[in-house]
Amino acid sequence: MHAYDGSMQYLPSSDSEILVVSKAETRIYCSFVPNPVNSGEACELRGILVDQFSKPIRSTNVTLEYSTDYGSTWHPAGFLTTDSYGIFSKAFTAPSPETYLIKISYVGSPSYKPTTSEIPLIVH
Repeated sequence: MHAYDGSMQYLPSSDSEILVVSKAETRIYCSFVPNPVNSGEACELRGILVDQFSKPIRSTNVTLEYSTDYGSTWHPAGFLTTDSYGIFSKAFTAPSPETYLIKISYVGSPSYKPTTSEIPLIVH
């Protein structure tokens, strides 16, 4: 806020400014390697969390969920933490044969909007 107390010649006045800061958009890019995969074989989820300017979002959590009914029902599968480059990964053994839909979510922060990405994992 700016204020002028006035003088003998001029009346007092003031003004104020409002700064509106909007949250940056975010994106999750991810894939499974390999995909499709055979049950019991090694597989890895790899991804990156970035803002709208492709700047990595560091040291934050993304949550994992999976569905075997094309997204009608979701089951929790834990969380991963991004590194200093916004990258996250998880190696695992492929589960029983099925098509899994995996949801990776970022809840957002005071600076960033939330985002979600869904990708299939096909297990033979």
